[in-house]
Amino acid sequence: MAWIAWLRGFSIRSRLLACMALVVGIGCTIGGAMSWQLLSLKGELDSFASQEFAATQRMTTLALSLGELRGREKTTIIATGDSVTAADQFKAWKAALAATIKATQALAEAAPTPEIKQQAQTLEGKLNSYGKGLEPTLELITSSALTSAAEAYQSSEPARAEADAVEAITARLNEAVTKVAEARRANAGTAAKHAIMWLWGLLMSPGIVFLPLMGLTIVSITAPLRRAEAITQAISHGDLTQEIDSQGQDEIGRLLSSMAHMQDGLREMVASVRESSESMLTASTEIAAGNQDLSQRTEQTAANLQDTASSMDELSKTVEHSAESAHVANVLADTASQRAEQGGQVVESVVTQMQDISTASRQIVDIIGVIDGIAVQTNILALNAAVE
Repeated sequence: MAWIAWLRGFSIRSRLLACMALVVGIGCTIGGAMSWQLLSLKGELDSFASQEFAATQRMTTLALSLGELRGREKTTIIATGDSVTAADQFKAWKAALAATIKATQALAEAAPTPEIKQQAQTLEGKLNSYGKGLEPTLELITSSALTSAAEAYQSSEPARAEADAVEAITARLNEAVTKVAEARRANAGTAAKHAIMWLWGLLMSPGIVFLPLMGLTIVSITAPLRRAEAITQAISHGDLTQEIDSQGQDEIGRLLSSMAHMQDGLREMVASVRESSESMLTASTEIAAGNQDLSQRTEQTAANLQDTASSMDELSKTVEHSAESAHVANVLADTASQRAEQGGQVVESVVTQMQDISTASRQIVDIIGVIDGIAVQTNILALNAAVE
């Protein structure tokens, strides 16, 4: 966890770039180490090719030349008494001797060690001694001074002893060259094994170094993301009590910090909405109570208006009855007026009565006007009450 906390101190971009840089660095290290190992192996192979292999080739040439030299020697001795064949074999022997000495010199030049070079120089001296010791005997054979192979064989015995020493030195030289070549080949094989071991070691090093670092990087990214997902789901279900720990300086840390601020803002907003809801509930209760009171008063007003309407209806009937009575009075007045003509006193009395009746009629008409106004106002009040 300490490593993950340390990694979260860096941004995701920096971590990924560091991983890529590590891969490139490991690749460069592998390439450099393998190049060094391959160059070392190439040096071993070049040394083998330029020294041991060349010495082996020249040792082979020396062995072949020495074999041919000894063969020409024996053929010349066998050809004692045949001057023509002996002369040809003598020339071939001299050529083989020169070739063998030349091969010895070439071996000395390509000697991989000072000991082999010294042995090659010793061999060259022995070959010269062998040639100087055998050449007189072969000249005697070619000049027919020696006529039997036995005589020639006996005469060439010291030189043949030198030849045997040459062959012994050659055998030791061949053994030394072979030993050095085997040692060089073993060194090359060891270098190749080391190169293979280095290769596998370097190929496994990314798994030892890179994979744990990459695993820690993945955990440092996915674990906070899963935590952010859980917090988001909790908030989406209305749970604003989540504890959001925004450790780290990376992008996810900043995301969790923003989520913490968002949760605090949502808490404040929900608290404000709750307070507003409570205020609205109180106002709604008060409005409902006012509406109830208004409804009761409206019902009372409607009942009062209904009583007023009933009273106005009765008053209207009374007014109608008064109007009918006034009409009857008018008819009677007309009749009285006609009868007034029948007598002065009766007329004057009737006129006086009619004036009184007329005055009463005007008062009745005024009363009817007032009643009509009251009826209109009552209807208007009833209409307003119905609208409310």
